[in-house]
Amino acid sequence: MVPTMMKQYVELLHSSSEEAYQAHRDRLYEEWDEKFVHYFKTYEDADLQVTFRPVLEKLNIYSKISGITNNPAESTNAAFKKIITTKHAGMFQAVYSWYFYQNYTLVEIVRGLHD
Repeated sequence: MVPTMMKQYVELLHSSSEEAYQAHRDRLYEEWDEKFVHYFKTYEDADLQVTFRPVLEKLNIYSKISGITNNPAESTNAAFKKIITTKHAGMFQAVYSWYFYQNYTLVEIVRGLHD
């Protein structure tokens, strides 16, 4: 079930237009469990609609091969995974580091949009 849902998420992210996204999403609503549809509408749908292909293409950061995933993101994920799994830092330090990294990334995005 999880691999299928991951594939469906990726398909949504690669939708070529808002109309294609909505049509595909509505078809998935018919396949998904009612509780998951509620979860998706509440927590995921709005986020996906601002991070899918057309939005990223406007920012000139969409990759046909990897979509929204790129090497810097993978490196960041690997770094945080290492911190958590090797227990070099406590959970507080890991979350605090993530908070500062998230703020740094937000500032960089805003700066990039306004240059």
